[in-house]
Amino acid sequence: MTVTDDHKLTQISIATYISASDTILQIGLANLLSQSGLTLVNSSAAASVAVVATDRIDKETVQKVRGFTADSCQAVVVATTVDDFGLLAAIESGASSVISRRDISCEGLVAAVTLAHKGNGALTPQLLGVLLSRLSVTERNFIRSTGKVVQGFTEREIEILKLLADGLDTTEIALELAYSERTVKKILHDVTTRFQLKNRCHAVAYALRNGVI
Repeated sequence: MTVTDDHKLTQISIATYISASDTILQIGLANLLSQSGLTLVNSSAAASVAVVATDRIDKETVQKVRGFTADSCQAVVVATTVDDFGLLAAIESGASSVISRRDISCEGLVAAVTLAHKGNGALTPQLLGVLLSRLSVTERNFIRSTGKVVQGFTEREIEILKLLADGLDTTEIALELAYSERTVKKILHDVTTRFQLKNRCHAVAYALRNGVI
């Protein structure tokens, strides 16, 4: 699923905590979200979504994301620099969304927080491309040739994961495969539960890394 400025979502009151690497960034994000439908809180314990803002996705960022998700708080990462390794580390640590700071807008950030609150993940088209290039065809073919393909995926699950990797959302996948949206959601829920994955982005990364798609 992708986040764009055209992706309109109904704003609801969502308890949101901002964890920034410096005060200026903290204030900037707070100002950006102050007039949105989000409710800013001063403690992650009171939040359902944490926005983790940093210059670069490093070990400290990954530890923060893991800490928030361990406490059942979804995490949205906003980073000034997003390289391929940082992107993959953030997703595998449980981040629902990763947004490059240069691509950020109030609407896009609210959309990402809203999706995270609903248990969904999102990437911008640019970062989805980075993820796909990181997990290249060559790497996936090597995994297949060495027999390290994850078993246990049905054909329907693989179809849906491929479309998810292409940037389609639940509605678009349902239309493409002639399924109901409820069926698509159930299949994705089954995958994330069975392999103990954090969210949809993590499911795509997991499938790509293991040569399933």
